[in-house]
Amino acid sequence: MAYYLAVGFRYMVQYLKGRLAYGADFWTGVFSDLVYQAANLLFLIVVFDHVPAVHGWRREEMLFVYGYFLLPYALFSATAANLWEFADRYVVRGEMDRVLTRPLPALFQVLLETFEPEALLGLLTGAGLMLWCGSRLDVAWRWWDGPALLALVAGSTMIYFGIYVALASVAFWADGRT
Repeated sequence: MAYYLAVGFRYMVQYLKGRLAYGADFWTGVFSDLVYQAANLLFLIVVFDHVPAVHGWRREEMLFVYGYFLLPYALFSATAANLWEFADRYVVRGEMDRVLTRPLPALFQVLLETFEPEALLGLLTGAGLMLWCGSRLDVAWRWWDGPALLALVAGSTMIYFGIYVALASVAFWADGRT
């Protein structure tokens, strides 16, 4: 396990070096991710400014749920960007052959070949929303809520991975681009 963590860290460092070589591109990605999150948040706020409750859910409750959604989605988006374009990149262009000739598991390589650190801003936004909404909702945080939240976020991230790996695997049997 330590070996794979070290290799994964090296992959991420190399990818970051390449991304930071074009600093404007990196910072544009950070800015666009912040704008995307702000637009989603603004949408929820505007909806709940016009409608005080949607089927019994108040604004703070919905923002709390949205904050939770951001945590696993940020982890997934930062590490699994290749799954979005798996069919085109690895099957149609033939890059899967390169991956299969290396002595590491293919899925491990595919997941780590791209790392989008700007997507990790969703962790800060999500945690901030959960803390702010939790204080407004008088949520009583207990000592076991932290480990439980980590376990839930890890499980939710694995669900994202599972769905997208299943969808990406269809590319091996589908005709043309999917």
